[in-house]
Amino acid sequence: MCQTMPETPAIQTQNLSKRFGRIEAVSSLDLTVECGEIFGFLGPNGAGKTTTIRMLMGLVRPSAGQAFIFGRPASSPQARADGRVGALVETPAFYEYLSARANLALFAELSGGADVKQIDTALEQVGLRGRERDKVRAYSHGMRQRLALAQALLPLPRLLVVDEPALGLDPQGLADVRKLLIDLNRQHGVTIFLSSHLLHEVEQMCTDVGVIINGRLVARGKVEQLLSQPEAKVELRVDDAARAAQELAHVPGVIRAEVWGASVSVVCPRGAIPDINELLVERGIRVQAIKPCAPTLEELYMQLMKGGEDANRTEAGTE
Repeated sequence: MCQTMPETPAIQTQNLSKRFGRIEAVSSLDLTVECGEIFGFLGPNGAGKTTTIRMLMGLVRPSAGQAFIFGRPASSPQARADGRVGALVETPAFYEYLSARANLALFAELSGGADVKQIDTALEQVGLRGRERDKVRAYSHGMRQRLALAQALLPLPRLLVVDEPALGLDPQGLADVRKLLIDLNRQHGVTIFLSSHLLHEVEQMCTDVGVIINGRLVARGKVEQLLSQPEAKVELRVDDAARAAQELAHVPGVIRAEVWGASVSVVCPRGAIPDINELLVERGIRVQAIKPCAPTLEELYMQLMKGGEDANRTEAGTE
């Protein structure tokens, strides 16, 4: 698995770009995904996520730049040889008149082969045991998504690339896929590269994330590092939220103070929280509770999105 080649990244791109006519879908993308990471690739619809994945899988030719899988050019069949890479990209397609098991056996032969035990294990992992003899035409969309994930696991890859793995899954299916991906990474050393709109799921699963907006990578790093902020966000439950927010709005260092029902949401330097509590008490406002609010990936994402929109407006000359 990946542990035997720590010096070679699982994925590396250099100035990777793709144009469709006048549209630049991906622009000068420099990205490295090390072996052993669960990497979340985030961005709005049309940001360039799927185009990037298709270039990594050799399905789309770049307009410029290069992409490498374990040090080999992504456009080379050798990059995905011997079951090195499993992929679930966009809508999975199967032979409707064949059973799930027959489909897996057929596709496994095209990607290095798999024995009966491996096929049973993959079906078990994605929650399809007991339905493996049913013809695929009887499968729901969510079941097809599970089957596509099972196909990507045959044989067990060193790198698993998945585009929206939770598409069409119910909450239980979502939890099952999350556990499966984490187990593949921790127990088998599989490097996982996934794109998703479900930021809460990404935050629970991923060790690293990258955010792409308008074809450009705008953030990349460890999840905990990206969420590490010099400012603290706290919720103060007080007996007079409106007056508390008004008082705090004029305190040096307080970045924001907003009323939320019976509470005040405050953004301020971390060391200022005791002083804020003392100030409110001195001014006759009872502080009933102080609740720290940990920053979330969704908040970071929305900040980056807003920054991207502002940049677009500036480039268009509308500001």
